[in-house]
Amino acid sequence: MARKQALAEYLKGEAFQRYKEKQLQRFSQQGNQRGVLIVAGGRDMFANAAVSIMMLRRHLCSSLPVEIVHYGESELSKEVLPILQELNSSSSSEAAAKGWASGPVFVTDALQAAPLSQLAAHHKPLKEIRSFPAKVYALTYATRFQQVLLMDADSMPLIDPAILFDVPSFKQHGDLFWSDFWWNAWVNSTIYNILGGMQRPPWENKPDFRLVDSGQILFDRMRHAEVLEYLWLLNSHHEWVYKHMHGDKDTFLLAFAMAGRLRDFKQVPCFVRDALTDVPGHKHRYHHLGMVQSLPPGSMPFLHIGVPVVFHRTSFNSKFFPDCLDKKKIADKYCQIQYVTVPMSNERSGYSLKPNMYAFNEDQRLALQQIGTPPEWQCESLQVGQSEMPIPALKVELFGHMAGVLQQSYEVFREVRERLKL
Repeated sequence: MARKQALAEYLKGEAFQRYKEKQLQRFSQQGNQRGVLIVAGGRDMFANAAVSIMMLRRHLCSSLPVEIVHYGESELSKEVLPILQELNSSSSSEAAAKGWASGPVFVTDALQAAPLSQLAAHHKPLKEIRSFPAKVYALTYATRFQQVLLMDADSMPLIDPAILFDVPSFKQHGDLFWSDFWWNAWVNSTIYNILGGMQRPPWENKPDFRLVDSGQILFDRMRHAEVLEYLWLLNSHHEWVYKHMHGDKDTFLLAFAMAGRLRDFKQVPCFVRDALTDVPGHKHRYHHLGMVQSLPPGSMPFLHIGVPVVFHRTSFNSKFFPDCLDKKKIADKYCQIQYVTVPMSNERSGYSLKPNMYAFNEDQRLALQQIGTPPEWQCESLQVGQSEMPIPALKVELFGHMAGVLQQSYEVFREVRERLKL
């Protein structure tokens, strides 16, 4: 609590104002004020990031700058670095000749861009940063971008993400978050009151509330500079905070509350869809591969409501690298999506996924109902308490654009795998 009070005083003072002015000058000089930020360390995470960047340039025609942030020389993948250097050095004329987009790809050592020794005195001194806090530190201090699409290395856009910066809710509030499957899993509600001064947990009397899937976050760092300071305060004390919530993902809402900006915390009002593969003969027939996230209803006039925009491989069995290197999985096409469910209610998510988070529950009542045409389950007509079983799902081919992008990603994965001789 002492550090929280010290931070509150710092945010009122001249030192913080000078910091913000210096940041604005930096953004102006660099010229790349918007971009994708991926935090990665080691061969597998760098390889997953390379797949996403190749998809951005080759198949989504996106020239949005990308920055990969790592921590120290030991986290830099020298095997994958040549692929990233090729992507960065491709001229616009060379790319255009192949029908691809071109754009800068930066590889940044966070410990050089924002040395830990330069942290303000009110923050907890640290000697190293790993795991979830690494994402938060990169977003708060290390990245070169002002407006950031922070993506996990195992998340992949399904459209050119540049258009997300023009979504009205982001332009109005300076942030946009996507939802997890559940409204209160792994969270001790008392932390919202202890640190955020909230009289009740955020899900109370709000059946449409969801926790955050931090695999993709849209954030304006200057507009919410104070929020970022509280965000780092929370994640730098992860040894206590993570006992009350699962990793960084739900510290964002708490940081908005601590900064007095809760009204600006904006979450996409679309429940997440589950991406599945069919494994006949397995006791859990339908295996969870990841989460399909959508755009807000009415966000862009030229896109359909509920259009899929990001696929996040959340299953511990389905990461391109290293999971999908398994020869049997390659032969069985295990890592390729076959079905996508309707947006998942909290009840359906709890029944089906909570026992193991890699496959649907053994109970045969939970087998998918395969449907051929989309019912009226787009975001605006979703029934919050819907719990009927079986869960409706569609073959991925019915999502024409998404199915095409996913197929291209499998081919890019194969290309990266072969280049790395894995």
